[in-house]
Amino acid sequence: MSTLTTLRQAGIPAPSVAADAAAPSALVRTVVMAGFAIMAALVAAHFWFNIIRVPMVRPVGPLFGQGPASNEGWAPWYAPLLFAAVLTLSILHLYFRRIHRWTVLGLAGGGLFAVEFGGWAAFWVKNIGYTWYFVPNATIVAILSVQLPMSAVALGHATQVFMQMPLLLAIGAVAGAVVGLVLGLPLRHSAAAAPAAAVPRVAGWTARISTSVLMGLLGGAVSSLRVWITGIVFGSIVGLIWFFISFRGGRYAFMNVLVGSAAIGVVIAVPFAAVMAHPSLEGRFEWKMVALHALARLPVFVLISVGVIKIALRTARKTAAVVRS
Repeated sequence: MSTLTTLRQAGIPAPSVAADAAAPSALVRTVVMAGFAIMAALVAAHFWFNIIRVPMVRPVGPLFGQGPASNEGWAPWYAPLLFAAVLTLSILHLYFRRIHRWTVLGLAGGGLFAVEFGGWAAFWVKNIGYTWYFVPNATIVAILSVQLPMSAVALGHATQVFMQMPLLLAIGAVAGAVVGLVLGLPLRHSAAAAPAAAVPRVAGWTARISTSVLMGLLGGAVSSLRVWITGIVFGSIVGLIWFFISFRGGRYAFMNVLVGSAAIGVVIAVPFAAVMAHPSLEGRFEWKMVALHALARLPVFVLISVGVIKIALRTARKTAAVVRS
């Protein structure tokens, strides 16, 4: 009995022959990933020199040690470029290691994330440089212990810049899509083209509800603008979007994550646009501002959503294994 027949009898869809034939070679995949790393490094350089305006030479403190050496961060110019390239390769490798994820939409998302990671790395390295060069008695252990909040702050600064320059994100997405079209990749993968080594993992109701509450709290904290009723209303909407779209059925599906993250970005952007439209600010509500805010935050919410779903599925799998044993 052939392997294909065994898979069919077990109710597992067999892998698509056409999808295997269209899969890029290892050399092509390496070149594309290197291209993403270079893109991120170029964006980091743009941020470093043109937006953050970090000087080439390290600022020198006043004579005789009086006063702080600098109130701004600093690092060698090549540090953010290398950090952006390594950060991009490390994160995108986790996604593109599956062959069925090499699609036009997948590469478009990879280009968008490479641009986001470039700006993120620039601010992150600047903060690390400040603690390394200008904070007295800063040890390596102390610096490593604050990397999680430091990375979040850096990502927030980069997101604010992308809100003002969304064209950079669009360029990255278009560049990735063009590469996918040149390689002749499919627009998106189908269920038949996905690897059929195992039945898709599904999270239970506990994981779905708990992650919905977690994402609702996150959305409420971002959109509250220090008004608790606003946080409750918009946080509840974010939780419902997560439950019914992003984590629909307790399964991981990138398109669901993408659509859900876009919807969450729009919901969270509404309070900011409403504040700007307040009569005291002599403004008006603009959906264009909502769209720009949502576009700038899209990579952030996609990244957070993928991480939360992966952790939830892994926890559910380990829990089921313990129960069976």
